[in-house]
Amino acid sequence: MHIHTGLFDHMVLQRTAAQVSDASFSGECALEGTVRACVLQDGAVVPGFADRPVGEARLGRLTGRLQGVPVGGPYTIRLDVAPAGAGASAVIDDVLVGDVWMIAGQSNAQGFGNRCDAEPPHPLVRAYYMDDRWAVAEDPIHNLDAAVHPVHAALCGGPAPRSSAKGVGPGVSFGVEMQRRT
Repeated sequence: MHIHTGLFDHMVLQRTAAQVSDASFSGECALEGTVRACVLQDGAVVPGFADRPVGEARLGRLTGRLQGVPVGGPYTIRLDVAPAGAGASAVIDDVLVGDVWMIAGQSNAQGFGNRCDAEPPHPLVRAYYMDDRWAVAEDPIHNLDAAVHPVHAALCGGPAPRSSAKGVGPGVSFGVEMQRRT
């Protein structure tokens, strides 16, 4: 089983007005059957999520929807088709349910502030980085240099050099303050 969309390690699932998750996911699966979820927090099963049906695997594809996981986390989500451990499975680790905010802009979002003034990372504040991964948010949050596509690098002569003393933008500070307020 391989998840392509909707559930990834270290991500934040947007909460609903009812303060729970409602996340669709999809991927590939060689087996066919019901996709079941077990959700754990601190090693204990979240009530109602010991073996909850959340989707279906058919014809090489799987789709599902994870609803009702309460605000908070971090959670470990195990998806299974057929008996746990005997069929296809995927484990998504360190997932939070809360608010997803978008920081947009070019140079302002990239961050040219002094790194010595950077907000310390907070374990409950995450970022989706330009190299297609979720992780704890820390400056420099704009990792374009690490994500430059080889064709772009060839056409543009590679990434512009960045000072190791610069790279702080508004993203991490904003995220930490919003986490504190909510």
